[in-house]
Amino acid sequence: MSKNRIILLLLVSALAFPALAEPQPAGSPGAQSPVVTAGRDVTTSYGLSPEQVQELTKAAAAGAIGPLADRLVDLSNRLGVTEGAAVTMLRIIGEQDVPLELLPLKLAEVAERYRWARDRLAALDPQDPVTRELIERANAAIKSGHLDEADQLLSQAEQAEVAAANQAQQAQATADQRLLRAAADRGVRGSIAMTRLRYLDAAQHFQEAANLVPARRPDEKGGFLLAKADALRHQGEERGDNAALVKAIETNQLALQELTRERAPLDWAMTQVSLGSALERLGERESGTEHLQQAVEAYRLALQELTRERAPLDWAMTQVSLGSVLEKLGERESGTEHLQQAVEAHHLALKELTRERAPRVWAKTQVSLGSVLEKLGERETGTDHLQQAVEAYRLALQELTRERTPLDWAKTQVNLGNALERLGERESGTEYLHQAVDVYRLGLQELTRERAPLDWAKTQLSLGNALERLGERETGTDHLQQAVEAHRLALQEFTRERAPLDWAMTQVNLGNALESLSERESGTEHLQQAVEVYRLGLQELPRERAPLDWAMTQVNLGSALASLGARESGMEHLQQAVDVYRLALQELTRERVPVPWAKTQFKIGLALTALGRRAHSTNPLKEALICFQQAGSVFQTAGMAQLSEATDRMIRSLRDELTTGSPSNSELPKPPG
Repeated sequence: MSKNRIILLLLVSALAFPALAEPQPAGSPGAQSPVVTAGRDVTTSYGLSPEQVQELTKAAAAGAIGPLADRLVDLSNRLGVTEGAAVTMLRIIGEQDVPLELLPLKLAEVAERYRWARDRLAALDPQDPVTRELIERANAAIKSGHLDEADQLLSQAEQAEVAAANQAQQAQATADQRLLRAAADRGVRGSIAMTRLRYLDAAQHFQEAANLVPARRPDEKGGFLLAKADALRHQGEERGDNAALVKAIETNQLALQELTRERAPLDWAMTQVSLGSALERLGERESGTEHLQQAVEAYRLALQELTRERAPLDWAMTQVSLGSVLEKLGERESGTEHLQQAVEAHHLALKELTRERAPRVWAKTQVSLGSVLEKLGERETGTDHLQQAVEAYRLALQELTRERTPLDWAKTQVNLGNALERLGERESGTEYLHQAVDVYRLGLQELTRERAPLDWAKTQLSLGNALERLGERETGTDHLQQAVEAHRLALQEFTRERAPLDWAMTQVNLGNALESLSERESGTEHLQQAVEVYRLGLQELPRERAPLDWAMTQVNLGSALASLGARESGMEHLQQAVDVYRLALQELTRERVPVPWAKTQFKIGLALTALGRRAHSTNPLKEALICFQQAGSVFQTAGMAQLSEATDRMIRSLRDELTTGSPSNSELPKPPG
């Protein structure tokens, strides 16, 4: 029996793109162009595994780095920092709740921010002896990894510059220079806070820096506001702080008032990119599409200045960002227009993000392209886009090798498995399904429970779904038993307390596997278990939170109850099946989803027919006839010939029974998937 599965896919977003260059205070001392350097990849792991980084962070936090001294020396050389700075970075990471698999990425991110702060501090050029001494001492402190001391010295230098500016009010130009240097000091404090992953502190520092900038210097003020917006966006992304994302959007809009398109077109464009990113993060957490639509608009405005001719790599990365938000829009709509546009954006990006120029970025763009193609293929009857998705993932794996990037390799294997599984659903054989199972199991060799518990659980869930499909096409029960085991393994990490929605959806998928297993057996044990887990799932899939998932789970529950009723002599389970099917129809309306509505009407008709025959009553049979008539009109309109013919047979059979008063001995057809 085919069921309405709720399938959790391993999200491609787990393969984080190297970001566009960090927003920098435009015109601040040492400010650089925002253009991305070819091949620059801030997501490098410096050759360390997650377990190695974890060992170093624990040792640094405990002050017991001695036994790992050789590794620390090697790490500091790789990072291009002093040993003291390396220890400080490890302690910063150890203070955060960073998932094991993301530790190398977070180390690279902190190191990048540290070097940025260090270089900005080195670029400061105070004119008077007092502030010069303070800055020199701050330089020594930050190189040694003493970030608190560097922050305090910068605060003193800032205060000295402000005091001198107040004394020099009669000489406006001198006062302005003093205030700009004070703002630069405060900006470096913001960069230090970013290094320490203290995003709200950083946002406050950047705001104070913007406040210090004289009114006649809008570019510098806009740059600090852009840096504040970036800090708030990170707070929102990493800490689940939606209020920070709202503030990031507002701050970007303020920055656009300073960094105008007429005066600073590239900075204006980069601010549009920053605005688009904050809007996208907020939009993906909401049920509507307003913020996602605004993100599309922001990215497209940015592309008017970040042209391929002027800034080819920034143009390409913005196309990737545009493709990402278009994909999210497409997921929430029934059509394919936005998904088609997302494919086009990724293809455009790949014209500049070539394998030769930026191999890892090229590979991750292929992964994103594969994701969009897969979603497009799911909505079409053919297999062209699914085949293209498989090709894109396999291209990506040529660069994202197991030796070079084991976790990215594993996650791409899982995405490849998802596409192969979708292809397997469209074929009558089992070749693609076997391939999907193989690549899921490959992915699990690196996505271990210890290293990446939630990704491990998601992959177990995907593996379970593929095994169930295999089992449905085979006569034995081995693959179905393995599917049940995989789903139960996933539930060890998808606990109700930690991830209630994932827990609920895994219960539903476990119910599907148990129901499939029951079809090969004469007893009711597995059907009883399926009913139980469907009902568990519905406890965390309330109608208000996920109406369509709730409805489809009700349909699955109804199918299990109907199967139970068919194997028993009573009528209780058949009546329960009718009741939950009708509950589902409160959301699966004919106007919203005509085909699922019609299939559910067909299933109600079957259950009512069984009830009527068992009770020797014509009322259920009359109700069943109406259900089949309503379903048949939809099947005929949709061109679903087999279902239309099955419906016609049931209508003829019921009419004969109602006319003659003699129950039919014909076997009821299988419910539609």
